[in-house]
Amino acid sequence: EAIDEARDLTARLQLVPVVVRVAQTLAYAHEHGIVHRDVKPANIVVGRHGETVLLDWGIAKVRGVAASDALLSDDGAHESLKAAAATRHGAVIGTPAYMAPEQATGDVAAIDERTDVFALGGLLYHVLTGHPPFEGPTMASQIEQALTASCPPVADRVPQAPPPLVAICTRAMAASPNDRFDSANELAAALEGALTDALAGRGSRLLDTFATLLSVLMVVAGIVSALAVWYAIPSFRALGWGVFPTIAFGVGAILLGVLDLATRGRHQLASL
Repeated sequence: EAIDEARDLTARLQLVPVVVRVAQTLAYAHEHGIVHRDVKPANIVVGRHGETVLLDWGIAKVRGVAASDALLSDDGAHESLKAAAATRHGAVIGTPAYMAPEQATGDVAAIDERTDVFALGGLLYHVLTGHPPFEGPTMASQIEQALTASCPPVADRVPQAPPPLVAICTRAMAASPNDRFDSANELAAALEGALTDALAGRGSRLLDTFATLLSVLMVVAGIVSALAVWYAIPSFRALGWGVFPTIAFGVGAILLGVLDLATRGRHQLASL
């Protein structure tokens, strides 16, 4: 509901701190050997004063707990533990719209903390784009997309999305677990760093103005240098006009790239 009520990207970005708190919650669970396996917006409750609660641990995977041990107890308080321990290889458990490839295959043994990291990336993807990662008319079609982690890039759906958050989302949703963040805590730290950088850069227009002027000068320099060399060196005419503005654009692009790296994407110079 909170995502649906956010009418644009600016409003949805207010929910990024919620993703941070969910990541921190999962980090605590992972330290105790518990993988949630069903992280999604519908399982997250947000209060009016910033309260964030991650619900539905009923299909959580508990490290080191055998099904026989869990089923010995008849205590109703352990129903979730029974369900978690009783899962078997080949059973696809979770919500396909946010599911990691290893979870979509039903390979329970391959599911670990990085599976939740993928789902956190899916949650961030939903916050940034307003859509879940894997959409389709049927659960089977969503699972098919999840198997290869195939979803439209965030930048294609929302070009104005902050590059640092896009990069975090892309890494968290990598198809291979080895290419993701190693832990939910690492992802939470990355998100906090991106938010801190964004706040530190807010209101600074000097570098943005310089980058804009530089991009304009790139075009002017390309035209002027092409004209000058065209008339000064006849042998260059064989190369054609296109080579000179191309060189000018290349130099300018390198400068913009250096600035973008130096500011960690804070000013979104890559779009220029």
